[in-house]
Amino acid sequence: MSKLKLLATAIGAMGAMSVAGPASAYVYGLSHLEIANLTISTTGVAITSPPVFTFNLTNTATFGGNTISSASCSSIAANCSAVSPVLDATVANGPGNTLNRAENNYSFIGPNGLSSYATSDSVITTAQLVQGVPTSTNQIAESELNSNGSASANAEIQSNTTLVWVLTLAAGSLSLDFSADPDMLVEINDIPGVFSAQANMNSSFSLSKNDGSESVTWTPNGTPGNDCSANGGTVACAETADTQDLNRNISTGTNPSSISNSYDAASLLTAFGINITGLSGGTYSLALNAVTSNSLVRVPEPGTIALLGAALAGLGFAGRRKSKQA
Repeated sequence: MSKLKLLATAIGAMGAMSVAGPASAYVYGLSHLEIANLTISTTGVAITSPPVFTFNLTNTATFGGNTISSASCSSIAANCSAVSPVLDATVANGPGNTLNRAENNYSFIGPNGLSSYATSDSVITTAQLVQGVPTSTNQIAESELNSNGSASANAEIQSNTTLVWVLTLAAGSLSLDFSADPDMLVEINDIPGVFSAQANMNSSFSLSKNDGSESVTWTPNGTPGNDCSANGGTVACAETADTQDLNRNISTGTNPSSISNSYDAASLLTAFGINITGLSGGTYSLALNAVTSNSLVRVPEPGTIALLGAALAGLGFAGRRKSKQA
């Protein structure tokens, strides 16, 4: 076989690699949080008027553009749905996605090396303050890059409630209990290049007296110690259950690599709870906030292009040498 034919064969093979290679190469990130049976209960306290509350949802997806959807409702406007779902924000699919998420589908697409997308969605399915039944929510941010560039997704749920209490005992208490299933995964399986994958989850609960004299914050981290802190007066806070980390950031830039935090395909809900004691009478604000997000970057090295250029240069050199010999 002549050098020209060999070079042509090499060019064809490298061209095939440049097309087929990315089909099985990917950068992936997932952050998902499901909350069920969230119940707020009080002891030694009479609530003088119905709680005033506001719920907010925000979904963001960025891939070749930016898509944002949001929804809110409140007791003041009386616009929270009395039937499930109480509040639903439209799914966000990044412009240019090669694969889109269906509305209220919280199953994992998973890394497959076949698609490039950024998706997020969130919903408050039930709410104790609206329906009188335990609160349940679901949110997800999932992205994958099979092509060059960047992608990110974010889903956020916020609940702000104002409670006006009159003590019927010397001091009141509040308990918050729920079950949760956190799922996180970052993974890189790609050709040589510069890559990064990050997934984030942040969940916080706070109770504060409006005059600033008492406050409680809780960020469940799945640790044996007490992740709940209290300040002011005689108020105290203790965890009754904290089984998984709901405040975590995982990332990787290594290829290949896979880092997960309770990643699973099924719903595995475990218990969480706090008990707050020593509360005095007055007006309190209770805030719940949950964020799931991810961020990806994929920049493969131009190795295939460089090899192709070298092959073309070799082809030109062989052509010149042949013409001189002629």
